[in-house]
Amino acid sequence: MNDEAKTKEALIEELRTMRSRLEVLEDAASRRASADVTVERQRIERELRQQEQRLHLIVEGVRDHAISMLDPDGRIITFNRAAQQIKGHALEDVRGQHFGIFFTPEDRASGLPELELRTAREQGRYEGEGWRERKDGSRFYAAVSLSRLQDDSGEPVGFVKVTQDRTRYRKLSKALERRESELRLILDAIPGLVAYMSPDERYRQVNRAYEEWFGRPAAELIGKHISDALGPQAYETVRPHVAAVLAGQAVSFESEVPYASGGARWVSAQYIPDRDTNGNIQGYVSLVLDVTDAKRAEERLAEEARINETLYRVGTALAQDLDLDTVFARLTDEATALCRAQFGAFFYNVDDPERGQYMLYTLAGVPSEKFAGFPMPRNTEVFAPTFAGDGVVRSDDITKDSRYGKSAPYHGMPAGHLPVCSYLAVPVVSRAGEVHGGLFFGHAEAAVFTERDERMIVAIAAQAAVAIDNARLHAASITAEQQYRALAESSPQLVWTTTPDGRVEYCNPQFLAYVGLSLEEMRSEPKWHVLVHAEDMAQATDAWTRALATGEPYEVEYRFRRASDGSYRWFLARGACVRDGEGRIVRWVGSCTDIDDHKRSEETHRFLAEAGALLASSLDHRQTLPALARLAVPHMADWCSIQLLDSKDALERVAVAHADPHRLEVIREIEHQYPADENDAARRIVRTGVSEHVHELTDAMLVASSRDLHHLELMRLLALRSWMAVPIKVDRRTIGVLSLASSESGRLFEQRDVDIAEEIGRRVGASIDNARLFEMTQLARRRAEEASRAKDELLGVTSHELRTPLSAILGWVRMLRSGHLTDDKRERALETIERNVKIQVQLVEDLLDFNRVITGKLRLALAPLEPADVVEAAVEVIRPAAEAKNVRLQVLLDPDAGILNGDAERLQQVVWNLLSNAVKFTPKEGRVYIRMQREDSHVEIVVADTGAGIAATFLPHVFQPFRQQDATATRSHGGLGLGLAIVKHLVELHGGSIEARSDGVGKGATFVVRLPVSPLRSSSMPPLATPVSRRGEAHALLQCPPELEGLRVLVCEDEPDARELLESILTGCKARVTLAGSVAEALDRFSEHIPDVVISDIGMPEASGYDLIRRIRALPAEKGGRVPAVALTAYASMADRTRALMEGFQNHVAKPTEPQELLAAVAALAGKFNRP
Repeated sequence: MNDEAKTKEALIEELRTMRSRLEVLEDAASRRASADVTVERQRIERELRQQEQRLHLIVEGVRDHAISMLDPDGRIITFNRAAQQIKGHALEDVRGQHFGIFFTPEDRASGLPELELRTAREQGRYEGEGWRERKDGSRFYAAVSLSRLQDDSGEPVGFVKVTQDRTRYRKLSKALERRESELRLILDAIPGLVAYMSPDERYRQVNRAYEEWFGRPAAELIGKHISDALGPQAYETVRPHVAAVLAGQAVSFESEVPYASGGARWVSAQYIPDRDTNGNIQGYVSLVLDVTDAKRAEERLAEEARINETLYRVGTALAQDLDLDTVFARLTDEATALCRAQFGAFFYNVDDPERGQYMLYTLAGVPSEKFAGFPMPRNTEVFAPTFAGDGVVRSDDITKDSRYGKSAPYHGMPAGHLPVCSYLAVPVVSRAGEVHGGLFFGHAEAAVFTERDERMIVAIAAQAAVAIDNARLHAASITAEQQYRALAESSPQLVWTTTPDGRVEYCNPQFLAYVGLSLEEMRSEPKWHVLVHAEDMAQATDAWTRALATGEPYEVEYRFRRASDGSYRWFLARGACVRDGEGRIVRWVGSCTDIDDHKRSEETHRFLAEAGALLASSLDHRQTLPALARLAVPHMADWCSIQLLDSKDALERVAVAHADPHRLEVIREIEHQYPADENDAARRIVRTGVSEHVHELTDAMLVASSRDLHHLELMRLLALRSWMAVPIKVDRRTIGVLSLASSESGRLFEQRDVDIAEEIGRRVGASIDNARLFEMTQLARRRAEEASRAKDELLGVTSHELRTPLSAILGWVRMLRSGHLTDDKRERALETIERNVKIQVQLVEDLLDFNRVITGKLRLALAPLEPADVVEAAVEVIRPAAEAKNVRLQVLLDPDAGILNGDAERLQQVVWNLLSNAVKFTPKEGRVYIRMQREDSHVEIVVADTGAGIAATFLPHVFQPFRQQDATATRSHGGLGLGLAIVKHLVELHGGSIEARSDGVGKGATFVVRLPVSPLRSSSMPPLATPVSRRGEAHALLQCPPELEGLRVLVCEDEPDARELLESILTGCKARVTLAGSVAEALDRFSEHIPDVVISDIGMPEASGYDLIRRIRALPAEKGGRVPAVALTAYASMADRTRALMEGFQNHVAKPTEPQELLAAVAALAGKFNRP
């Protein structure tokens, strides 16, 4: 409750006093005379009416307090107009009702009205605050007092209730609390001081607030002069107002009063004169409110308002500036002016992890020259903390700061610098905690910068940080926009942006060039129905409408019209929305990517796949190529032709197709009347292997290529627009031409079409090559089957050829064992056995030679030789067989035929084989003819016979291995069929040739060998090679070399028969032989007696001959480590011989053992080792 309400209650209290006095007077009057009583009573009643009238005026004059009169039960008797205004009820509506109707339902339910009555009745007064309810249901916050009225006997006669609407003050208090949370004081309720003063300025009555305020009870104040309570100075302040109220004026004033107790206080005072019935001043009511706190609050609010206004103005200005230079300059100027600094500066934080580098960006208050001698930035103890984010530094005298003057070289301000005493430094920190820089202010006087200045600069620094962030973002957005535009304008794609509702904002130059429209045209009326293909328009529109409605990414494929030629190309359009921080779409960004090549590539891949499947469906290109031509016509061209070279290298058309079948007749007529010549494009492509392409055929080209007017007329009927032809190749050789042309479709072939046609050509070539390879594979298969059959026949023949001599050998051996043979028969048996053994040896030799032929390991020992000597040696070897069959052998040799460079033994083998076959296939009494003579640069050897002859069907195969004219089991001549194959290979190794001739079966055969003559013909030529006899003649006797007599020979052989044979051969020549059946036994014999020569088999069980020779070679020389050795083995290849020599043998003799060869080998080694 405020002081004004309390003053009004004091007046009411005065009224009660006057009523009491009236009652006293009435009692006194009752004791006076009746006439006197009447006069006095009239006077008192008149005075009472005047007092009531004054009271009524006072009560009704109160506008912001509701004053109500209640009966003892709390029912409403009357209230003033202010009550009606505050509570919303008319007096007539509520008279006689309980005053609880003004309370809220919850307060009525809690019994608050009864509590107030009870308190006022028992204590005389109730004071409180709370919510009350108006008639319309709205609520207001009220300060209330309920005072008891009683008669002289102390019985209550009613109550006076004063209610003040404090809603506005309560809201203001709450608003201040919210608004000033840290800086503003919470305003307390303002107490009111009420006193009734006499005309001589003495206290007659004071309220409790007055007592509490001055700390003096009422009894002590009543009768005292006002100056006693206020003090002299305070009294001098209020005396003019007191004089005015005593002069009859109502006084209201606010003033700062210097009270003796409590000091100077701001008060809001009202002095109301009290007049008697004559209008004379008989006193006045003093209503004083202590508004010191409110006054100070108002001053603070005004100050905060000024600060907020300044901050708003500065913040608005900073927010509007997006240029960093402008932001920094305005920031420094405004802040310097606000804090009354002599100079201010903003230092920008350089990107420095150590925070030791700063840049002076702006300066205010002084010319920049004043800082010319100041070597900023420096990382001083005073300056640096601001940039480290340590907070505000404010000093009344920075020179007295403990950190001042600690850093070299100046230890304070340098000479000539502005004097600095007051110092204020505030960091400018972004919302992310980044220190952008610092604001620094200085003043030459001390204690200039206040807390207010600090708060203002901190607030401005916060706004500046936001402005700096915004300026940076703006600069970054401009950079990003420039980069985006540069990227868009350099991109080959068609780039676009639109507003959120889909209106075009931007198109890059490539987009505008493609559609042939300006940016303004695209923004105003883009004409999408013209730009997008009609078949794709609905799909594109639906996708765009859906994207605008949902914000989902936009993606669709459509054909887009190109302005330069009016053609439509396939594009992939993609778009995505750009949203702001609140998720709203602010822009659509997208691009159109040309996928026409990709689309066509997919179609091409499908076509190529179909073409590949078609070509793979059959190996007969006579079927697949016409189907391929029909496939190409709707996809690639209107006309397709495929030509292939025939066996005579003439181009033959194997397939042709046309979209219009009637024009095929025109094509056939052109081909018939004007056949192609060497200048024809197809023939030219066959020669060069290079594709040809005409993008657009003009009539001038037709005129230039036509042969006559009729030819021109026919070509014009074809209406060709574009043409290309590509080669069909197999293994880089052109075997045909694929030609394609367009007419009705109007298609113009590009290079990519040529590439596709070339791929088709390659696939056609591969298909034809595959067919050829398949035929070759089938042929190879047939040949393999024939070879398999030949192998089986070879095995049968070989078995037969081996078993036949073995049968004779076995039979005669058994006859010899029986002992019943005569001497003649015994000699016959030995000859037969020897002959058949030689046949077996020859069979083995043929097989080994053929193996060398097919493995490429057959080598020649070339030397100059006389061909006549070679032929004579072969003739002498074969002569006994010819004589045995009574076959006449005619020999005609030219001794001056020339010198050959060859292998004498192998050439002798050639001649011997031919003569052997001639004798074998010539019947008794027949004739074999051999002639040798010079033919130009060759020596020609002719072997002819009058024998069985060669069938014409077999003649081409006569030199093939394992081929025999009669391979049946009933054939009359033996052999493996390898001899002539070996002969052919030997002749060709010598650089010659061999030819077989025959007029047919029974008409003999002729073989002609041609060998090149050696150019050497001088005395310096090396000695001529001497032919050797062919493995000895049938009746040759052993010749013992003299070196074998007494020679000690160690023989190691696991086969007993072979050991016995070797012992017989060697002892027959008087050698001393020691036998061993294994490597271990041989080593024992060797250690007992060191031999002169060692002969060892290679293939033996447990340990081989290689193991034996390695053990011997490991011995020292004195223990036989250098004894010469001969390898005796059935492994007779060149590789076997080489390995034997590498392992440590000095010679290699193949099995079956030729006795004379073995004796010669051993004799050659005799004496090679000198025993100690």
